[in-house]
Amino acid sequence: AGSGALPTTDRELRLLAAALWKDVSDWARTEANLERHLELFTAEMSLASVASSEEKAAAWAYLPATDLLLVVGEGLLGVTAEGAFTEAGPPHERRTFAAALRHAKRGSQKRGLAASAEQPSAKQAKLNRGPTRIVLLTNLVGAGEVDEDLEEETAEEAGKYGKLVKCIIKEVKGAPDKEAVRIFLEFEKLAAASKAYADMNGRYFGGRTVKARFYDEERYARGDFERRVPSRVLQLTNLVAPDDVDEDLEAET
Repeated sequence: AGSGALPTTDRELRLLAAALWKDVSDWARTEANLERHLELFTAEMSLASVASSEEKAAAWAYLPATDLLLVVGEGLLGVTAEGAFTEAGPPHERRTFAAALRHAKRGSQKRGLAASAEQPSAKQAKLNRGPTRIVLLTNLVGAGEVDEDLEEETAEEAGKYGKLVKCIIKEVKGAPDKEAVRIFLEFEKLAAASKAYADMNGRYFGGRTVKARFYDEERYARGDFERRVPSRVLQLTNLVAPDDVDEDLEAET
């Protein structure tokens, strides 16, 4: 733990503790019989006599920083003589609280391509088009499940099929859950993309059946990542002639 511990004198750690204490103290002031307990941590002046927020911040004689970190980060964070540490990543790697929380929930379990297949591959669908160097994956994760680890984990696993040039993840707002998160894998060679497609299409991960398809390289190069994204809006054309549009058409349709 010591090799990856962050000294309690670290500026960012102290700012985090101060922010946590502000939230706690602001909440305590709104609860009956709790504000008086805050005076245990104040200077000689009474909180009641302090007017501005700046003065209130200066009024604290002591902040229970270590206790705050241990309570808020229960199960995520530990404190030793060397400082605070978390097992959410390699030593000295800084992560956000949200990332550490996700790691604590998942442990060493990986998601997406890095996850272990739970069931044999489903029957593979016919190719949607001729092979390209771009493989599009959908239904690997659902809407709102994209985080800072997903791209790294996916790229690392995709690299097993051949040299990966780039991994791009796009979340399309309003799209059905199965199509909301689009993961584009750009391989250097067509053979590597074909291997990835053959292995991933129809695979079952985390309760989801992954769909793989080849994506048009020209559209990809233009940054067109939302081609044929399903939506809840259906557009009809050639239903009536321009002269047939009247006030009743909308209600009738």
